[in-house]
Amino acid sequence: MKTLNLRNYSVIGLCVLASSAASANGLSASTFIGYGESPYKHTDPNSTALPLIQYEGDRFYLKGTNLGAYLVKERAQQFSVFAGYSPFSFDPSDSSDAQMRQLDERYTTGVFGLEYTRFTPAGIFSAKITHDFLDTYNGFNADLSYGLMLPVSPTVRIMPKAGLVWNSGDYNDYYFGVSSNEAARSGLATYTADDSITPYVSVMTLIGLSERVSLSLSADARFLPDEVKDSPMVDEDTLFGATIGLGYAF
Repeated sequence: MKTLNLRNYSVIGLCVLASSAASANGLSASTFIGYGESPYKHTDPNSTALPLIQYEGDRFYLKGTNLGAYLVKERAQQFSVFAGYSPFSFDPSDSSDAQMRQLDERYTTGVFGLEYTRFTPAGIFSAKITHDFLDTYNGFNADLSYGLMLPVSPTVRIMPKAGLVWNSGDYNDYYFGVSSNEAARSGLATYTADDSITPYVSVMTLIGLSERVSLSLSADARFLPDEVKDSPMVDEDTLFGATIGLGYAF
C-alpha cells in the first residue's frame, strides 16, 4: 500500500464525500483506506491510506482538502467559496510501458472554486466550479450532481449519487495530451484534447457505531469520455474506486 498517494481523484473524491456526509457541525477526524484505478496505460491501481480532519462551522469549513467560507448557509441551501488541493497527477515512472516512461510528468495543483447545494425532499442537488490558481493547466472544471440520502435504520444511511464532470480542454490537454516533443521521444502519436463531460455514479453507506464513531463504505464508477479514451496515454474505459473509513466526532 502507498501511504498518502494522492494520485487518484476517484479515491480522494470518495474520501472527502464520506467525510463530509458523515459529520455534523463541529470537529471530526477520519481515517480512510481506498482503492482506485488509474486511467493511464500500464499503470497499477492506487491503494491509499488517508487521514482527514474536518471542521464544519456556521461560517467556515474544512472538508478533506478544501478550506471554505459560506456566503449562504440555510436549511434548504448552501453557497460557498473555497480553495483546495487537486490531487490528480501522472508520474511516468509509475507506468511499466517503455513509451509512457518517456513522457513528461503531470503535476498536482491548487484550485479555488464556488459550490452551491440545494436540499429538497426529492434529494440533494449540487453544482461546483473550480479553476487552477497555480496555472498548472490553467483551466476550469465543473461538477453537477444529484444524491439522495436514504435512512435504512436509525443508525444506517445509504446515499446513491449520480453526476457529470465537465473538464476544460486545457485540463484534458495537460493530463492526457501528447506534445510533439513527447511524441518524438516516446514514439506515441501526438494528441491534443478538447473539453469533455464524464458521467459518474457512486453509492455510500454510513453506519453509526456509537454517538461519536461512524463507519463509511463507498464505491464509484467513472465512465471516461472519448476525449480521454482517445489519448495514447489511456487504456481504460471505466474507472472504479472504493473506500472504507472510520470517523470520530469530537
